[in-house]
Amino acid sequence: MKLTALLRIFIAIVLIASYATLYIYFKNSVEERLELQLLNAADDILVNIAKDPDSFNARPSQFLFPSKGNEFASAGILVEFINSNGNVTSRSPSLKYNMLPFTKNDDNIMKDLEMEDGTKLKAFQKQVEVEDKNLGSLVVAISTSQTEHFLERLRLILLIALIITFAVFELGMFALVNLDMINRQRKFLSFVSHELKTPISAIAGTAEVALRGGKLSADARETLAAVKDEADKMGNMTEKFLQIFRQSSGTQKLNKKNVDLGEILAESASGVKKSYPDKVFVLKYSGQAQITGDPDHLKNLFKNLIENAARNTKEGGRIEITLTGREKEFVITVRDNGVGIPKNLQKKIFDAYYQVEQGKYGGSGLGLAIAKWVVEAHKGQISVKSEPGKGSKFTVVLPGRS
Repeated sequence: MKLTALLRIFIAIVLIASYATLYIYFKNSVEERLELQLLNAADDILVNIAKDPDSFNARPSQFLFPSKGNEFASAGILVEFINSNGNVTSRSPSLKYNMLPFTKNDDNIMKDLEMEDGTKLKAFQKQVEVEDKNLGSLVVAISTSQTEHFLERLRLILLIALIITFAVFELGMFALVNLDMINRQRKFLSFVSHELKTPISAIAGTAEVALRGGKLSADARETLAAVKDEADKMGNMTEKFLQIFRQSSGTQKLNKKNVDLGEILAESASGVKKSYPDKVFVLKYSGQAQITGDPDHLKNLFKNLIENAARNTKEGGRIEITLTGREKEFVITVRDNGVGIPKNLQKKIFDAYYQVEQGKYGGSGLGLAIAKWVVEAHKGQISVKSEPGKGSKFTVVLPGRS
């Protein structure tokens, strides 16, 4: 029990550190992007002034926007010109009742400021010099209020994700360490698994809606896409927990009908291939292969086997799926050239929650257990042949149509 407690503390520290690092990384990325916008805007204005300093002295307002159009305004950039006496000569139309903060001899410093109305700004000022002649100062700024709001939402999403991740880990620990209590806790596990779906769906849905916004930066989109991807993974793991529970409790039912194995294999391989574009997938079969089975469970069976093969091969690895007929049964093989499995562990990989040591093979420890149940529920057989460093070959034998 002491070892288990230490493991929980270690995992908690790792999770908190990981999510904190993720937040800091994207916060800094957003900050850097805003600063780059300001620097680019300032450089563009100074270049235009250098081209025609006389026009700037006569009419500085025409330099508030770039020559190509009102891009600064659309980007939220505020501009203000101050002459050598410290008086404002021109500023952006949206600054009609406000002035950007200006401090003499405070050039080339990026500052975070707050206006009297509470608006938060990131500002940058630079002296305007043409041929060693001082024409005054330029101040550019951009509102960071929307960014602050986005970061607040991101903190909330990451906090929810952290809580859910640790909750899923706790469920796994409960199953691994307390196998003798599983029967008494099945109802509790089912309840918690169902309750996890709601916040996970909320996270994924919130991230998806936010991604539809038109004013998000590239970094913000990348962050939300990562959050949605992690939420989808959590949802998938929760669904696997539910499947294991239904199978072990005998409540999982089959809805059998006549199906074509070739079509199911092609659909399963296509779905996995989208998640592993760096792997080579080869599907070999000819003619129809009709059996009586549950199409959804069969898709899940082959998806787990193919995804397992893809996950355990290196970039450029090859996954070969074949379907052949043999008298009144069909043989499906999924072969990879990945890391392989030690012989003494090959029988254990079909056990629920079992993972090969040191993370060298396997994922959550649920996919192959689900695959085995589906095969046996269809009165078939599943086996594996593997050699470390040379890959693995999973073979499924299913009876033909009855």
